[in-house]
This record gives sequence, C-alpha cells and structure tokens, in this order.
Amino acid sequence: MRRYSRQIRKVLARILIDSPMAPQRADGGTREASEVVRDFVQNAPALKDSRRVRELVAVSAAYVRDVRIDKALYVPRTIEGDLFEKLSDTAHSWPRAVIGEAGAGKSTLLWSLYRELAAKPHMVPMLLPATWLLGDTRGEPVEKLLGALQDLAQAGRSPVLLLDTADLMLHDEEARQMLLRLVDTVHTAGFTGVYSTRPQEAALLAHDELRPHHLLPYDDAEIDRAVAALVDRYCPAASRADVTERVQRATARGLPVADVCRSPLLLRMLFDLSAPDEPELDDVDVTRLFDAYWQRRVIRDARTDTETGLRARAADNLSILAGHTAVGLLASGLPELPGATLRDTTGMAAGPQHDPAVLEEGLDVLTERGVLVHSGDQVGFFHQTMFEFAAAKGLLARSDPAVISTLTTRTTGHGGDLFVGAVLEQVLILAGTNPLLQDALRDAVRSLVTSGGEAVQAIGLVAWAHYPALLDDSPGTLRKTGASALERATRILPTIAAKPTGQTISQLMLVWEATKEPRVRTAVLDAFARLALRVPRDVADALEHLNPLQVFTGTTATEGMRRSLLGVLHTVSSKARLLVRSTLVAMLMRPDDRGSIELDYLADQWHDIGDDNLLAEVVRALDAYARPSHAVAAELGRLIAAEWRRTGIWDEPEAWTDFLADSLGAEGEGVTPEAEAAIRAIGAFTVALNDEDRIRLAVEALLDAQNPHVRDLVQQTVLRDILSSGSKAAAILEEVAGTSLATIGDAAQRGMIDDRQRLLLDLLAQSQVTEGAVARLIPRQLVTRDWTSDARLLRLVPAAADQGHAAARQFLKRVRHGPPLLSPAGLDTLFSTRAARDPRSDDVFDALLSIAVQAGRTADLEQIVRAADSRGGRIDAYGPVLLRHARDLLTGGDDEAKRRGGEFLAELMGKIDIGMAWPELRAVFDDVGDQAVLVRLIEHLWNQTPVDDVSAQLEYLGQFIVIEPDAGKPVARPGGRPVNISVAVASAWAVLYLLGRSRDADADDWPTIRTLGLYEVEQDAVFVETRRLLIVSDYLARLGRKNPRQAGENLIEYLEKVAAGEFRDNFPKAWRRELRNAVQHACAHGDQRIITGLVATCRTVDFSIAEEVLTAIAERHYADARQHLQALGRADISATLRGFVIDLVRAHDRSFGTRAFPEILA
Repeated sequence: MRRYSRQIRKVLARILIDSPMAPQRADGGTREASEVVRDFVQNAPALKDSRRVRELVAVSAAYVRDVRIDKALYVPRTIEGDLFEKLSDTAHSWPRAVIGEAGAGKSTLLWSLYRELAAKPHMVPMLLPATWLLGDTRGEPVEKLLGALQDLAQAGRSPVLLLDTADLMLHDEEARQMLLRLVDTVHTAGFTGVYSTRPQEAALLAHDELRPHHLLPYDDAEIDRAVAALVDRYCPAASRADVTERVQRATARGLPVADVCRSPLLLRMLFDLSAPDEPELDDVDVTRLFDAYWQRRVIRDARTDTETGLRARAADNLSILAGHTAVGLLASGLPELPGATLRDTTGMAAGPQHDPAVLEEGLDVLTERGVLVHSGDQVGFFHQTMFEFAAAKGLLARSDPAVISTLTTRTTGHGGDLFVGAVLEQVLILAGTNPLLQDALRDAVRSLVTSGGEAVQAIGLVAWAHYPALLDDSPGTLRKTGASALERATRILPTIAAKPTGQTISQLMLVWEATKEPRVRTAVLDAFARLALRVPRDVADALEHLNPLQVFTGTTATEGMRRSLLGVLHTVSSKARLLVRSTLVAMLMRPDDRGSIELDYLADQWHDIGDDNLLAEVVRALDAYARPSHAVAAELGRLIAAEWRRTGIWDEPEAWTDFLADSLGAEGEGVTPEAEAAIRAIGAFTVALNDEDRIRLAVEALLDAQNPHVRDLVQQTVLRDILSSGSKAAAILEEVAGTSLATIGDAAQRGMIDDRQRLLLDLLAQSQVTEGAVARLIPRQLVTRDWTSDARLLRLVPAAADQGHAAARQFLKRVRHGPPLLSPAGLDTLFSTRAARDPRSDDVFDALLSIAVQAGRTADLEQIVRAADSRGGRIDAYGPVLLRHARDLLTGGDDEAKRRGGEFLAELMGKIDIGMAWPELRAVFDDVGDQAVLVRLIEHLWNQTPVDDVSAQLEYLGQFIVIEPDAGKPVARPGGRPVNISVAVASAWAVLYLLGRSRDADADDWPTIRTLGLYEVEQDAVFVETRRLLIVSDYLARLGRKNPRQAGENLIEYLEKVAAGEFRDNFPKAWRRELRNAVQHACAHGDQRIITGLVATCRTVDFSIAEEVLTAIAERHYADARQHLQALGRADISATLRGFVIDLVRAHDRSFGTRAFPEILA
C-alpha cells in the first residue's frame, strides 16, 4: 500500500508541481523523432545511408521534445546573442562551457540556441543529454558521435554539438575521462561543442582551449522579460505592466528584494510562492524567501494562499526530516551524497528511533516537491543556501544552546571551516531574536569576530549586521577587525529586509570610522547610495557628518571611492543640494585631469542642484585646476545645456536664432575652449529639445557655419552626435540632409557642390557615423559619372555599398569587372576610408580586394589584410592570389617594389599560412635591404614555421642576438658586427615564439625561454609584459603535460623572478587562460611541493597573476591547497589579495565541503 501511494504521489506531482527548476513542456506538442529523421534525410539525401547520423538526429529530436519549454516562460539571456554569433562562426571550433547554478536556465539556453542554429542554412545543431553518452552500452559513443559529425561535414553541413548536463559525467572518473576525450576529439576534428555544467563541476571539465560562458544574475532587461513571463504564469489576474513597474521600482530603490530579483531561480521561487497573488516586494530578502519556501514546500506542499492559511497536516510536515537530512550532510562534510549514503546520514541525524521506510518515503516526497534534487547519482538540496538554511533549522529544533558552541568551535578551529561557518551564519540569523539563546549567540559572535581569520570574523559581523546587540563595544571591536570582514558585512547591511534604515546607517557610520581601508570605505559609500534611494535625507545627514571629501585631500582615495561618492551624491541630490554642490566643486578642484567624470555627473543632476552661481564656480574650478581637453569641453557643454534648460533662456525662437548666429559665426584662427564648450552645448541642447522649430533653427545654423574651424568642430562632433542620438533632432537632421543631398549627383557632375553638401559628405565619411546613414542619405539614383565626378562622393562608395545601397554596389561591380574607370588618384579616394578596408559584407569585401589586386595597390591590400582579423577566414580564400602579388613585387628588380613586396609578405605571414619553405623565405630575408621591413618579416617568422625542427631558423636569428642567462645583460647583440637594435629586438621575440610556441615543449629550452621571458634586449632588469607571460605560460602548459613536476618548478622560478621585477599588464585578458593551464598541468598530480611553492609566490606577484594562479589551484586541488590558502589569507599581503583569498576559500568550502563533522550528531 505504501508503494502504491508513492506511485500515486509521483503521478500527481508530475501533474501539479510546477518546480522552479524543471523546464516546462511546450504547448501544442512536438513531432515524433521519426518524423524529424525522415524530414532531415529528405533535405539531405547524401546522408540517408549514414546510420549514425540518423541515430544522432533521432536522439537529438527526442531530447529537444523532452526539454522543450513553454515559450511564454522562456527568458532570452543577454549572453545568448553573443554565443549564437560565436557558434555560427565555423572558422573557430573552440569548445565552450555554459556554466550556471541549478535553475539558472542552462538547458533552456541550449534549447533556444538549438532552435536558432537549426534555422540557419546548412547548420545542424545536435542537442544531446549526457545520459545518452553514459547509457550507450552498444559501442563507443565518442567515436559514433565523431563519425556522425564527420558525415555531416562531408555532406556540406556545419554540425554543432550541444551537450546538456555534462556535469553528470564529472562525478565518476571513468565517465569524466570519456567526456574529456569527447571534448578534445570534437575540437581536434574541427567541430564546435558546447557543454553545460554547474560551477561546482566546471573545473573538472578540463581543456586548454575551453571558453567559459557564465549565466550571470539577471540584468535589468532580463528582469523585465522574466517578470512579464512569470506574471502570465503565476498571477495572470494581475497587470503585467503594473507588476513589472513595481519590480523595477524595487530594484531601482535598492530594496533587499533586488538581490532576489536578479537570480533566475529565486525570482521564480518568489512568484511561485506568492501564486495566485502577485508577490510582496517591500520586506523580502533571501532569508525570508527561503523561510517562505520552508513554510510552503517543507512544512506543507501548499499551492495557494488558502492552503497556506489552513493548519498544516502533520502527515505533510517534513520539516523535521528536512532538518535531519541537512544535518546529516553537515556531519558528512559534503553538500551532496549518493542516494543510499544520504539515507544513512539522515538516519544517523534522526536517531535510532526512526523508521527507515518512513524516512525513505519522506526523502522521496522532498524530491517530488523539488526540495532535494538529483545530480547524477548525487543527491542534495536544490540550492546551497537552502541546505545551509535547512541545517540551521534542524539544529535549532534541538533547542540546545550547546549546538551553537559546537558550531563555533568547529568554525574557528583549524584555520576556519567555512562549510560549517555558513550553517553557523544561518543559525545566528534565524535565532538572533530568541531570548533563550542570547548568551550563546553573544559568546559565538565574540569568538568569531576576535578570531585570527578574517573569513571567520566576517561570519560574526554578518550576525552583527542583522542584530547589533549581539556585539558589545562595537566601535572598539570593529577597529580590530580585518578589512575583508568589514567589507562583507558592509555589503550585506543594505540587503537585510525589515531592518530600520536608521540602524543600518548608524552601523555603516561605525564601519567608516573604524577603518581607512579604501575597499571598505568604497563599500560603505555603495551601501549609502543604495539606502539613499529610500531615505535620502538620512543618508545626506550621515554623509555630512562623516565628511568623506576630507579623504580626497589625501592620497588614500581611489578611483572606485571617487565614483562611489558620486553615486551617493546622485541619490541624495534632491534632499541635500548645498552638500552636493560644495562637494562636487571641491572634487573638481583636485589637481588631476579626471574632472570629466564629475562634469558628467553634474549634468545629470543639474535639474536638482544647478544654478548660474554653481555654473560659474565650476568654470572657475576648471580654469584653475583642469587641463583643457575635448573631453572636458564636451562635458562642460552638457552642463551648459542643462543650465539653459533649467532657466529656459532659449525658449523664444528669436533669442535662440540670435545666439546661434553669434556662437557659430565667430571669426578667428581657431576655437577657444570656451567657444568649443558653447558649440558642444548647442548640440546637447538641441538633442534634448522637443520643439521642432527650434531644432530646425539649430540644424540649419550648424550646417551653415562659415568659419572653417567651427565647421570642422561641428562636422566632427556636434552633427555626428546629433545624428547618432536617436532623437527628434536626429530625424530632422536626416530630413534636412536628405533634401540637401537630393541633387548631389547633378551638383557633382557640374562641379557645383555647395558648402552645406560638402559638410554633409564630410560628415558621412566619418567611421563613427551612425549605422545605415550613408545608404539612407545618398540618393538611390546615382550613376557612374555621379560617383566619379567628386572625391567626396567617391569615397562614400564602400560605406554605401556595405550598407546595401544598390547604386553603390553596381558602381563597385563596374569598377571590378569593367574597363578601368578610376585613375590612381580616384583609387586613392576609393580606398581612403575605414569602410573600404573592413567592410562587413562579403560581397563588398570581394569587390574591393579584387580591385586592389588588379590595380596593384599593395598599401591598400596590406590594410585590408590587417583589418581582416575581425572577419575570420576571409583572407584564406585569397591566399594564392595575394601571395602571387607579393612574389611579383619581390622579383620585380626594383628596390622600392622589393620593399613593398617585403612589407606585404610580412602582413600576409601574420594572417595566413603562406606555404613558403624556409629556404625560399630565407632568400627573401637575405635580399631585403630595408631594416624596417626585415623587422616585420622576422616578427612573423614563427607563424610560418612548422611544429618540428626550427634549428635553421634559430641559426639565422643567432646572427642578430646572443642569449646568455647568467650575463649582466642576458639578451644582447653580438659583438664584432653592427646590428640594428630593432632587428635584435624582433629576433629576440622570434626566438621566444619559436621555442615557446612553434614546437613541442622541450625541457632543454627552458633556460633560453626563461631568459627571453624576463629580459629585454640590452637590459639588466626584469621587465615582463603580457606577451612574454603568455608565451612562457603556454610553453609550461605543454611541458606540464609530459613532466608536471619540471613544469611546476620552472613556473615557480619564473614567477619569483617576475615578482622581483616589473610586470606590465597591457593586455589584461590575453594571458590568463594560458597561465591557468600552466598551473593546472603543473599541479596535475596534486604535488604538494608545487602547490605550496605556487601559493607562496602569490604573496609577492602582481594581484592579477596571483588571482589566476590561486583560482587554477583551487579549481582542481582545493583539498590539497586549502591549508596553504588559509595561511596565505592570514599572511602580510595586500587587502585586495586577502579579500580575494578569503572569498575563494569561502566559496569552495561552501560548494565542496570540508571534512566530516560527526560531533554535531552528538
């Protein structure tokens, strides 16, 4: 009978439960897999005999049907468009990981990408579940899958693999190795694969070329889309617009519920728990949301408010069991366990009197309600915070103060146990008002905040943030507390619901006065800005008392503090006009050149704080302290325009006309900063106008400006900004411009282009002009003679053609295929704009490149080849033609032709494989007389060298460079012959590239690579910029695959040297993946000596390097590195690094657990 009731409950659950985590079946049904296969084969008859393709299509179709969601509930994610573009680019087959927590929407994102890719011609997406790979017992699923992808490619299709729930294969080593083989095999064969996983398992999805794509919290646009969909599903009687507006106001005001709204899972929970009514937003935070979930999904399984109002039936109340389950997990030291083990630990937490059958049935019910979820064979709570909340509930149900002491002892011992600490934090929050536990709570908070570790201190300060009375002598204690602990409490303070804002403000003031650490004070200012959205007057009073501007007179203020202070001023401006005014003017008087930020802020807030006296003060401050610049003039122009709007000075058309004439008709040899600001103000003022008459007056005056310097300023900035503004002024400008240019063809032929037309043509020739403007404004009926009659019109041809202008495209076609139409000067004009060098349209690109080849325009070809980086694969198809052009120049006999040939060959070498053997290439190098050309050829040598024997290339370069690791100048020019320093520098880079990237990593090359990775030519001090770090890291990653210990020792040695010299991070994103790969390969075997050494180097290296090294170690070897990371967090390091280390330890302790905690069961 019990088994029967369980089956009935499961059936009902499938019908009734709308779990926040479960994708919904689409309305209207889906086609059977057999139908999909039949249609696919009909459209691709070449594949009808490929059994593996037909099987793969059938599996994919079945899974698409199973995971298909209700379209009305799907929320398109912001990253989707970018990811779709990258998957559509078949020239780059990098493996990609979609990483997100449970309920973040990974499956639905892959489903949406499947639909979009399937709609593209020749694209064949395959959406498969990881369970298909795990369940295929009939053969080798990886080989079968690869074979199907290859069959599709041979039939002219572009397959894309979308593997969902890849994390299910990362709990078992055999399955993980299968997945890693799949990732590598698919990538090596030239196909793109996308793999979805939770963050906890993402680190185990190891591939050197893997590109991660994180499903981040909702942005504002995603929140709006999500709320609209959730209203339709959960509270259809409510107004979608009204609820969306309420949520927008709540997030804009910084209410605690804002953190809930940005989480896809929590936002859906909020609506689900409120159904059928719209959700309450004023007094909701994450803790209260989980408490509501506990009431409606654990104590009972309520679907309506009526059910919630009824007394809970004891049979439905699973709170005790849920608490035992969480406590059992806590005792195991892990957030998830295999199902059978979870039953055992839950039984141990429940005690010897429990009924195993009742316990098992209860766990099944918790799973049906969505409280527990399965991840492969692992079972845990659906959210990490839910586990911590449930464990706290289970422990507090004992009503034993000693439990708090036990938790505190474990949390503060052994350097800090943050897995247990996260549960203790929930206990302190939930029990904070319990009068019977106050002594135990105070003792715990005191022990936490006086402990040696800042991560542990933060737990106590979070409790203090909720309940200030739990901490005695707050001012004195806070002064002794670490910066990262203060910062965490500060960021949590404004997120606590139902807390008096006055109390929160008082606590923030205490934190400000307790420390001068910039990161903490920045967090205080950010918290004030959030609170000021609700109580601006109270925050303004606090700000006035603290006088944060005093900080800006010293040297401790950072750029972040400056921006955060502006954020507070923004939120209090309507209630503290004088404070904001005086503070902003004082900030402008700082002797630096960053005033444009304050000016931008002033312009935005001018309606609240501005007047003519303040404007005069700002101008005086800028005259005295700011360095004149176009950026400052533009921002001052916005400010002046804001003052005009405030006063209404130009409300009358006559006055406006007179002012425009005076400002734009000035004579002189140049434009003064004051005049530039006034002209920029005219543009900003015009964009904001809604009065068509005054807009027309301004547009006409701007177009008719006579002073050449004023015309240049108007054309290059003011008109361009108006045209791209999307305002009524932009529409009127286009209308006036279209009228003026309507006769441009005839005017060009007669040589009678007037000043206005000339200015407009110059405007349209700018690369920053708004998209489509050229095609819209140039008349459609232009003929060949029109284009060729005036250089200003001719130079617009590439942009117009690229934007779809039919006459421009026809003209390019005639130039390409017909008899010569353009003189050399005409071709100069045609290729003079950026649009000619980098068109987006493939047709226009083909035409322009062909024209350049036919006309022998080497310089233009160089620019086209250089710009083609942004359009992957374009140049490859033209490789033979372009190489032939280079050879013709090199063999032309003319020195100038050889020089141009060498330059062009160097450009080609940097973009494509030219296929020249080294003897032929060496002959080119030897024959080049121009040292600058030789430098460019040497710079790209490594790109043309096969990955095998590079001894001949190294021998050639040896005539320009000598590398002696122990010399005073380890990299130098050889004695006895003059060597151009630029050639020597290029040769040093070439050797580093050849040894570091162009052949299999050889341990014998390390002394040379290490030296070139540390020293510049003729220098005795270490100087490392990002390219050096990238190449060395790539070499060590490849060496680490063969010899992890050697690679690790080399990496430690190198980082120690980098720490002792200068590191310039001029391309912050370029080297990170390579360094992370090097670290992970070096630590592959969990070598404690290597892990210890790498962690130790992080004390002194640049923070950006330490961040990558520590993240890479923690991802794969957290258990081995945890003790060292804790020690690093307590060491004498920067506050920024300490905060990062503490957050890293906290995140990993929470996600992966620590060690068994059996004493909690006592």
